[in-house]
Amino acid sequence: MEDIKNRNCPFCNCQFSQIIYSDCGFNIVKCDHCKYIYMNPLLKEILEGVYNEKYQFSKDRLETVVRGFENGKRSFFNDRLRSIKKRRTFGKLLDVGCNYGIFLKLAKENGYQVYGVDMSQSAIKYARNELKLNVECKTLKGANFPSEYFDVISMFDVIEHVKDPIGELQEIHRVLKKDGLFFLTTPNVKVYMLKAQIVKMFPFLAYYKDNFTGTPYKANEFGLPYHINFFTPGSLTKMLIEAGFKDVSFDLCMKEKYHGRYLRNLLRMLHVMMVWLLFKLFRVYMPAEISAYAGK
Repeated sequence: MEDIKNRNCPFCNCQFSQIIYSDCGFNIVKCDHCKYIYMNPLLKEILEGVYNEKYQFSKDRLETVVRGFENGKRSFFNDRLRSIKKRRTFGKLLDVGCNYGIFLKLAKENGYQVYGVDMSQSAIKYARNELKLNVECKTLKGANFPSEYFDVISMFDVIEHVKDPIGELQEIHRVLKKDGLFFLTTPNVKVYMLKAQIVKMFPFLAYYKDNFTGTPYKANEFGLPYHINFFTPGSLTKMLIEAGFKDVSFDLCMKEKYHGRYLRNLLRMLHVMMVWLLFKLFRVYMPAEISAYAGK
């Protein structure tokens, strides 16, 4: 399909930017005006059903995929639910980008009234038919929930995929109750930039060796071309406030399991320990995964 050319900054709509990194034929740029970091240009196929195609599996294969996803994400989801329960112990919970519904299943078992939206038809079908969850195969705006409807809204590793991140956050703000809690995670571009540079110098450390599964795209540290928005804690805070949120705060979260190269995993563990110490002792925040809370 034809590229979408000349993407304006999704934050301030400025049309001018500078390339700061290129990989696998794709560019990461920084806005000249607000310094927001994003991918430019976009590919239409990334916006028009690639996620739906990516999750098409036979029934037997789907069961294997879901089990692998659940096993890999179990610690992450348990950790995130514990954090949410410290702040909101009950109510209506919406998961934006709910995928197979694994987190919603856990939240439901812990007493929340759960809802979910996702663009993958097969993932939603599994969540609805196998896990009996209240989910819809729609965008958040397409679901058209009532204003001030949810007590808690979660969004795990989704905002980096959304064409209009500020619009998505504004819609979340609209459907969140006045005393509600919004919680999201997204990669920290500063850490991933460092990782990408290290991997370029020492290719044997690369976690990904081939194409992304089922795609023609060479796998890379940034998740290009699937990741199209890139955040720092500062830029995420600015966007949340611009969308109407307040009381933005951050914490550390447990990442999902990764299997593979021993040396890379050792470096990851050392980074996690350093991040934890810096945050706990000096309140310096530099994790690979940003974990942010915001109120309305």
